Amino acid sequence: MPNIEIHGYVNREAAGVLAEDIFKLFADHPCVNEMVVTICDTVVLDKDRHSQPFLRLVCSDPKEAEEIIPRLCSLDLDVEHMQLQAFYLKKEKNMEKLFASLGEDEEDEKSPRAL
Repeated sequence: MPNIEIHGYVNREAAGVLAEDIFKLFADHPCVNEMVVTICDTVVLDKDRHSQPFLRLVCSDPKEAEEIIPRLCSLDLDVEHMQLQAFYLKKEKNMEKLFASLGEDEEDEKSPRAL
């Protein structure tokens, strides 16, 4: 699931418009149904205290990132890409697989499942 983070927009309304523009930009792309846009409450300044908003793409599929980044660059903002190692769906069956792959015992008091 690609996550596009919006950083440095102090005006929430403008950030919301940008989020809508991002979804429109990807309306014809297969990833749009899984894509999320996160509006981050951040202030991004350079050394002269000028605002430097940017977009951050976080996703685990390098091929998908190669398709997404050029479209994001067309928005005339800096774009940062963070390669995500993995993404785990919140569905219970997937969490079972996660704990099994990590070698955690459900009965272990320190297991996240036990908390």
